[in-house]
Amino acid sequence: MWPIKIIPFIMGCQGMFINQIVPDAEGNVWVLLYNSKGIDKINPRTQQVTKLFAEELSGEKSPNYLLRDEDGMLWVGFHGGVMRINPKDSSQQSISFGNFSNNEILSMTSVKEHIWVSTTNGLWIIDRRTMDARQQSLTDKRFTSLMFDPEDGNIYLGGADGFGISHPEIQAMSQPEHSILLTALYINNQLMSPHTGENIPNIRYTDAIELKKYDQNNLAFELSDLPYSLEEKHKFVYRLGGMDKEWNFLPSNTNRITYSNLSYGDYQLSISKVEKSGSPSEHPYILNIKILPPWYYTLCAKIIYILFILEPHCLGYQLFRVKNRLKMERMEKEKILEQSRQKMAFFSNLSNELKTPLSRIIAPVSQLLPVAEEVHEKQTLEEVHRNAMKINSLIHQVLNFNRIEDNKDSLLILSRIELVSFSRSLFSVYEENKQITFHFETNKAKIYADMDAIKLGVILDNLLSNAVKFTPDGGSVRLSLFYREETGLVDICVSDTGSGIPQQDIPYIFQRFFQSPHSGNKEGTGIGLYLVKTYTELHGGHINGVTSNEGKGTSIGLNIPVIAVEKEEIPATQVKKQLESLPVLKPIEAESQDEKFLSNIIRLIEDHLSESELNVNALCELSGISNKQIYRKIKQLTGMSPVEYIKSIRMKKGCHVIAAKEVYRCRSNVYGRLLQPFLFFQIRLSSENAEAIYAPNVLCFYRQLINPVAKTPRQYLNEDL
Repeated sequence: MWPIKIIPFIMGCQGMFINQIVPDAEGNVWVLLYNSKGIDKINPRTQQVTKLFAEELSGEKSPNYLLRDEDGMLWVGFHGGVMRINPKDSSQQSISFGNFSNNEILSMTSVKEHIWVSTTNGLWIIDRRTMDARQQSLTDKRFTSLMFDPEDGNIYLGGADGFGISHPEIQAMSQPEHSILLTALYINNQLMSPHTGENIPNIRYTDAIELKKYDQNNLAFELSDLPYSLEEKHKFVYRLGGMDKEWNFLPSNTNRITYSNLSYGDYQLSISKVEKSGSPSEHPYILNIKILPPWYYTLCAKIIYILFILEPHCLGYQLFRVKNRLKMERMEKEKILEQSRQKMAFFSNLSNELKTPLSRIIAPVSQLLPVAEEVHEKQTLEEVHRNAMKINSLIHQVLNFNRIEDNKDSLLILSRIELVSFSRSLFSVYEENKQITFHFETNKAKIYADMDAIKLGVILDNLLSNAVKFTPDGGSVRLSLFYREETGLVDICVSDTGSGIPQQDIPYIFQRFFQSPHSGNKEGTGIGLYLVKTYTELHGGHINGVTSNEGKGTSIGLNIPVIAVEKEEIPATQVKKQLESLPVLKPIEAESQDEKFLSNIIRLIEDHLSESELNVNALCELSGISNKQIYRKIKQLTGMSPVEYIKSIRMKKGCHVIAAKEVYRCRSNVYGRLLQPFLFFQIRLSSENAEAIYAPNVLCFYRQLINPVAKTPRQYLNEDL
C-alpha cells in the first residue's frame, strides 16, 4: 500500500475545507474548496497550485459542485448556472438557468450526450455540444444526488426521503399544454362569489374586473393550469403592469398571487408559464384591473379644482381686459368729445363770422323789396332774401346747438302759443315751392300750449326743411296736428314722399352729427333732428316714432303737452278722413345706457322736487343704485357730484318758474314776424313757487339763485333775454 502524501495548504490552496477533488486527463487535480472564489488546479508533480476563475466564480456565483464528463470537460455548478471548463487551455463557457429562481446546484451527472443537473428549483438537462439547457418537469421534489448506470441505462435520483428512477428517453417526451385559469379572487381577504353582492363577474370567465370602491385595494388571485400529475406541473411567473417592472417567480408550493394597498388606477395582471428554456411564455394570461378613485380624485373633481385655481387668474385677466377696455373707451370718448368740441368751435366761429356779412345782405334786400316795381326784379330779390334767411336759419341752428352743449340753452322762455295758426304760418313759407304738393291737417280749430316759440319754430322748421329737401318734384309733404283728449297731448307728424331712410339708419337719426351715408349730395350739418329731439323733450314731449320706406317716403311724429283747445270742432267726417290718412309710426330706441340712466335720475329728481328730504341717500333708495355707483356715474356723465346735480336741477326749475309766461322780445330772424302775435306778458313769482322748488324758504332760494346765475330773481326777470 502506498503511503499518503500530504500537501499542505501553505503551498497555495486558499481554504481549509475541500468539497470535491476531480482529476483531468492531463494528470492535474482540480479542487473545489468550500466557500471559496474560483477553483484550484494542482500539479502533483510540481506541487504547484493555480487559482482559476476567481472573478467569474465569486460572490453569488461561488462554485458548489464539480463534475468531469466522458470527454474530459469539467463542469462547475454555481448559483443560477453551470460553467464548462476545457482543462487543456483553461477556456470556459457559462450558461444560466433563468432569472426567476435561486437554482442552487444540488448534484450533477453525465448521461450520454447530456449533463443532468439537479437544482433547488427542479431538474435541468444540458446538451454537452450545443450548451442548450431546458428544464425537465418530472416532479417538484429536490434530488441531492444523481447517478447514471450505463449498463441498465437508468438514472438514479436520490432525495431526502427516498429516490427515483428515470431514463434518458424521458427528455424526448412532450407534455400536454394546459391553459392558465384563475380559480378564485379575494378582495380584502373576502372570497368573491355571485352571493357576495359586489357585482363583480366570475373570475373564471372574465378578462377584466372593475372595483367601484377605492378601498378595495387588497387583492389575491388563485390560479391553476389543471395538471393531472406531478410530472405535468409547471413553474409560473407573474407581474402587475403599472406596478411591477420585472417578472416575479411564483414558488412551486403555492398558487396564490397577492397584492396589497394598491392605489386607484388601471393595472394589468400577466401570468406566464416558464418555458423549458427558462423564459416566460410568449402567450401569457392577462387580466385587466381597474380600481376607481374616490370622488375627490375623479376627473370631474379635478376639473373643479383646476377651475378653482384658474378662476382668480381668469378674473384677474378679465378685470385687466375690462379695465383696459374701459380705459380705451374713455380715451376714445374723450377723443370724440374733443373732436366734437373742435367741430362745434369751428362751426360757432364760422357762424359768427357769417352773421355780419349775411346781415349786410339781408338788410339791403329787405329795403329793396318794397320799392321794387318790375316783377322779374322783385322775384329775384325774393329768391335772394329767401335763401339768405335759410342760411341765417342754419347759422342759428349751429349757435343753438353750441348753447345746448354748453348748458346755456336748457332754459325755456315760455309763452302761450296757438299751435294751429303758428304751424300754418310757418308751413305757408314752404308752400311757395310750387314743384311740391303741401297738405296741412288738424282736428281742432285752435290748440294752445305753453312753449318756447323760438324752439318750437326750430322743431317744425327742421322737420319741414328735411321733408322738402328729400322730396323730389311732383311729390308731397304733409303736416298734421291732432289733439288727443285721452292723453292731453297734441301729435305733430310731418310726412313726405321722398327718398326715405334706410332701416339700419333709423335708430341713429336723432343722434348729434349723424349723417346717413345714403343721403347722397343732400348732406346737412347732422344736428337738425338732434335739436328736434332735444327741444321736444325740453317741453315735456317725446318722439313718437319714425316710419320710412326707401323710395316711398318718411314720417316723423312727436307729441307735446297742451294747455287748452278751441271748442269749435272740425266736422267729424273730415277728422275721420284725416285720421285714416295718418301714417303708423314705429317707435325707435336710440338711447344709450348712459342716456337712459341720466333720464331716469332726472325724472326721479323732478318727481320729488318739492320734498325737502330729497338728497343723495333718498335718490339711491328711489333708483335702487348704490351710493358709490350713483356718485361715479353722475360725476362721469355730468362732471358734477350728485348733490351739485340735484341743486342744479332745482335752480333750473326755479328759473323756469321765474321766466314762466315771460315775454320774449324776438330779434330780427326768420321767425320774428310769425311769433309776435302769440306772445303776451305775465309775471308769476311768489314765495309759493320758491317753496315748491327748493323748500326751506324764499331766502334760501334767493341765495341759491344768486350763486349759479349771478343775478337776483328780479334782475333775472328783467333781463333782456
